[in-house]
Amino acid sequence: MPSPRPLLRAFLLAVIAWPTTATAAPPLREAAETYYDREDLYNGVYVGLGSVQTAAGIALITRPDPGLRAAGVAFTAVGGIQLLTGVIYLALNPGWRREALTTLASDEASFQNTERTRMATIESRFIYFKLAELTAIATGLVLGSVGAARDQPLLMGAGAGLGVAASGQLVMEHIVHDAARDYLFTLGGRF
Repeated sequence: MPSPRPLLRAFLLAVIAWPTTATAAPPLREAAETYYDREDLYNGVYVGLGSVQTAAGIALITRPDPGLRAAGVAFTAVGGIQLLTGVIYLALNPGWRREALTTLASDEASFQNTERTRMATIESRFIYFKLAELTAIATGLVLGSVGAARDQPLLMGAGAGLGVAASGQLVMEHIVHDAARDYLFTLGGRF
């Protein structure tokens, strides 16, 4: 009598594989959805971080101490940029998502080539963003140190404010860069 094992194995494989293949999203669509979801999340974080830094900066500007006021100006400037950037990207991202998913639905190869080129360009720019933030942090450190050494609270506050605000931005750049790199990797790009 033949062994029932091969038949049982085939049955179990069919039971396990059939529902997952019938309901699984195509890998590229899932990757695109995940990327744009992460973009929405991070843009929301930018709006929140920018709002908090701007509010903290305004609160510091109202203080009588010149060092705190100077730190407040730096916080308000960097926070305002983050807030504005986050709002703009939150507004633009749904259109970009819709365009990408429409292209994917009609022509997967075109989608993959277009997205890979776009993401490779974006990913290659992160080094400049990070260098700009590291420069701002270093500038803040130098200004703060010189201000402390010369007992100039205005200079010390401006340096400290710039350094702290730029540090928050650098952390966000690392997080967003990881999302871009993951998506580019899924698209088959090299980094």
